[in-house]
Amino acid sequence: MTVLDKFKDYIPEVMKGMEIAIPRDNKPKYVYDLIWDFLDRGGKRIRPILFMMSCKAVGGDPKEYMQVAAAIEFFHNFTLIHDDIEDDSKQRRGKPCTHIKYGLPLAINAGDGLFVYSLNTLINADMKPKKLVGVSRILSDGFVKVLEGQGYDIGWEKDKRWDITEEDYFKMVSGKTGSLIAVSCGAGAFLGGGKKRQVKALREFGMAIGIAFQIQDDILNITGGNGKFKKTLREDITEGKRTLMVIRTLSKCKPEEKEMLTETLDAHTTDPDRIEDVVRLFKKYKAIEYADKTAKRIVVKAKKKLERALPESEYKTLLLELADFITEREY
Repeated sequence: MTVLDKFKDYIPEVMKGMEIAIPRDNKPKYVYDLIWDFLDRGGKRIRPILFMMSCKAVGGDPKEYMQVAAAIEFFHNFTLIHDDIEDDSKQRRGKPCTHIKYGLPLAINAGDGLFVYSLNTLINADMKPKKLVGVSRILSDGFVKVLEGQGYDIGWEKDKRWDITEEDYFKMVSGKTGSLIAVSCGAGAFLGGGKKRQVKALREFGMAIGIAFQIQDDILNITGGNGKFKKTLREDITEGKRTLMVIRTLSKCKPEEKEMLTETLDAHTTDPDRIEDVVRLFKKYKAIEYADKTAKRIVVKAKKKLERALPESEYKTLLLELADFITEREY
């Protein structure tokens, strides 16, 4: 049993909140059929689950705030639909991406719809005005950081930037992936009545495991996770992604290897031989191992901080177990 299996009982609560916010029989079908086709593909629901666990870990009851959990998941799925479009991805959760299945215009509109419902669900959440303003500020700050992180990621590829440092990478990924996980934890702790230091500790914990989550995702895109990875394998190479493995390899390889690597990534190639050349370079300079160790180091540090900030509880234990799962997962 993985730690995600322990969270299965909480997923129906998330789904219930989502179905209340966006009824399945809403019309027109050109919006809502697409939205529910995407939401029904599943996913780990890690962000709303982290919201609930963080709320419980400080003594709160997340069932009072399931609209916020739904809003977080809507925003996350909005970013996935648009991310697939921006990267021209082919698969998401083992199925054709929304823009592949329904066409680009309807996919963009469906993504916009999830963004609108994220805001609509949050604004209409049943809570005291002070709490609504407070949690809205936490989430809107996170949403802005996601926007900025995605901008770095796309902009570097557009401008063919290869002078990216590890510091640059962490700035990008802390926005693109870390931010929404951080505010999921922080929002849960805030609404649960946590002390300021606990809210801060949980936001920092969420940021750390979010960064580690992205590093592990980058690794799985190369290694395949023993066949469990449901995205197109090595798609990051075709897309020319500036991953930690790429940055590490560029810092260690010979000039002629650097030229080969950057030219291949800029070419957006689907040639399996050229892609394999890149993977061999990663292995030669132990970039995959380096990324793995970096993710694990980040998680260990985050766990130590959380240990000190929270009282003992089953929810604290689950949060710590989830942190370990993130760097050990194969899907």
